[in-house]
Amino acid sequence: MSETGLIKVDTVPVLKGFLESYGMLKDTAESMELTEINIKDGNNLYKEIVNTAKEIEESRVIMKAPYLAAGKMIDDDHKSLIAKFKLVYSGLEKKIIVVTKEIKRKEQEKIDYARMKAEEERVAKEAELLKIAQEAEESGDDATADTAAEMAVVVNEESKEEAEKVVIAKGIVRSSGGTISLKSSWETKIINENIIPREFCTPDNVKINKFKKTNKDDKTNKPFPIPGIEWIEKEGLNNR
Repeated sequence: MSETGLIKVDTVPVLKGFLESYGMLKDTAESMELTEINIKDGNNLYKEIVNTAKEIEESRVIMKAPYLAAGKMIDDDHKSLIAKFKLVYSGLEKKIIVVTKEIKRKEQEKIDYARMKAEEERVAKEAELLKIAQEAEESGDDATADTAAEMAVVVNEESKEEAEKVVIAKGIVRSSGGTISLKSSWETKIINENIIPREFCTPDNVKINKFKKTNKDDKTNKPFPIPGIEWIEKEGLNNR
């Protein structure tokens, strides 16, 4: 019994016969000691098991088909309506981005102006301290001169530290509906694949498989070499 949401699907009646045959086929296959004498019996058993598995797969497809069709109808109806909503909010999103960018621009102007004024104050303070140090040195007041010079160095270091800081406005808009802020992401566009560095390229499995099918040794059936690729043989059975 399988259950998906509110839909219950009883698979037991359909799979009952397969389950019964599974035990018998499993025991026979595991207990069979194959030799050249009974290899045909093993081959027939193999085909029976493979064909039974195929029948189960066919049953799955048939049983699931109406539910897939219903799911597709549900998806189509919902996605169609969602697409209409997306058109509406995408248009509004563009308007909000324009206004929010302007808000962010003005915030950045305030930040930059405040930093500029603070830097002007530090420069003026440093100049004043250096003047005091020079006047004190000329008057023979070495202690005051040294103190003022040291303070000027501190102010200068603070100025350098502030200049290295990167302060970016956030451009956040808060409302009863929530908080909105700008975000950015970068998408790729290949403009010249021939100059892309090797580490950003991946092998083309479609081309490799096509080469494998059409370029191989007639005797061993092994594909011809491709630099950087190793062919690994996997053995199996053809069931005809």
